[in-house]
Amino acid sequence: MRFATDAFFFQEGHVERYEPARYGRFRINEDGEPLLVSLHDSELNLLGAR
Repeated sequence: MRFATDAFFFQEGHVERYEPARYGRFRINEDGEPLLVSLHDSELNLLGAR
């Protein structure tokens, strides 16, 4: 089992949008590396959607 990072960097000025993030949704690429797909708050609501 492999765990992804627990820290992420965002473009300046977007902190308010992603600050409530508690969970990340990942997929695994062909090389077995985890790729962050989306971030979710404590209620599992999608963050960053416009």
